[in-house]
Amino acid sequence: MPEPDDSRENYRERAAAVVRARWKGLLKNREACLRCDAVDAVHDLRVSTRRLRAALDFFGALCPGDEAPRARPSIRRLTRGIGELRNLDEGIIFFSRNAPDKRGTGDTFAPLLLHLRARRESEALKVRRLLKKLDTARMERVIDRYAAWVREPADGRHRPGAPTSIPAYFSEEGLRLYGEICRHLPGALVTENVQNRHALRIAVKRWRYFLEIAAEIFPQDYRETLELLKEYQQLLGDLNDLRVFGAFAHEAPLAPDGAAALDALVARLTANHLEHLALLLEQRPIRYQFSV
Repeated sequence: MPEPDDSRENYRERAAAVVRARWKGLLKNREACLRCDAVDAVHDLRVSTRRLRAALDFFGALCPGDEAPRARPSIRRLTRGIGELRNLDEGIIFFSRNAPDKRGTGDTFAPLLLHLRARRESEALKVRRLLKKLDTARMERVIDRYAAWVREPADGRHRPGAPTSIPAYFSEEGLRLYGEICRHLPGALVTENVQNRHALRIAVKRWRYFLEIAAEIFPQDYRETLELLKEYQQLLGDLNDLRVFGAFAHEAPLAPDGAAALDALVARLTANHLEHLALLLEQRPIRYQFSV
């Protein structure tokens, strides 16, 4: 947590440090994933691309010129490429844990697992090519220029209507991001509202990334809130994964008894997760927390 210091230059330097630190984190996880594309390595790399994108998106409004648009596309392509590999990893784990011999459904999940593992090999090769293709030297220069261009909004080089200072910008964005959570919360507990929960998951994730960045700029302790947001994000992510696993089952259609077993399993887990979500909302609701 940074020491209290409200000088403009310190805010700017900390913002630039956040961007550079997230780029270094991505580089480290890229190297790890190239050495071994195991489940944890893929997960860590995907998270590091999301954190860098969050920082680039967030500070983009404070970065005049073309640096922000130049930096984002390569990282976005990486996130998307890794996302499918991550989904396949989670799908393989899910269907393996609910193996037929444990559920009394014979070997009906076996063809689907075979299909997913073959797709995983193919996707892993694509991600490896994507990682090797990433021009890290060029990106390093782009990130450095981006970080160097982060400015106080009040210096007159930003678009009309921009907030008057970095703290003011955080305050406005914090309210906007928290508002997105409030907007998507109603209806999230209705079983059929899959898209609503997906939007809520994205909103929670963005609010979490926002507080992670804020914690590196201002002398505030958000650890308790971040832990709570992690719990919400995990739960909403588990619910979203069930939808993805259902889509996988259409790629390699299951025999009738396997399809029935999967439907029953997804329905039971969805009900359990929604019950947990309702309890969490009642006992530990997400409250607004940001101050300078």
